[in-house]
Amino acid sequence: MSLTMTTISAGDPLVSQVQSLYETAFPKAERVQFDVLLNKQRPGYTTHLYAFNDDETFIGLATTIARDGLHLLGYFAIDESLRGKGYGSQAITLLKDACLPETLALEIETPDPAAPNAA
Repeated sequence: MSLTMTTISAGDPLVSQVQSLYETAFPKAERVQFDVLLNKQRPGYTTHLYAFNDDETFIGLATTIARDGLHLLGYFAIDESLRGKGYGSQAITLLKDACLPETLALEIETPDPAAPNAA
């Protein structure tokens, strides 16, 4: 297992896979338009859209938005068929290392047992 992280922009061959995972991993009400992520439209902030790969296999995606030395992890998803194999931990480590010497922060949603996707 050799996970790599690349920055994605318009025209990248991985755009369709990243967009597909983004649209299936997050409820529509929680997503911004994919073009906003892809085109880095955040005045006053530095934004990145990343893809994770294990050799030629697309594994997942992440977005960050940064300002004043703080990088906030916005969206993070590992392909459903590849979860539970350690890729998430490796991806977080790659993100953290890419942000050094600055700080990477993330928010965690409180689980809602009544949510339709609680399982």
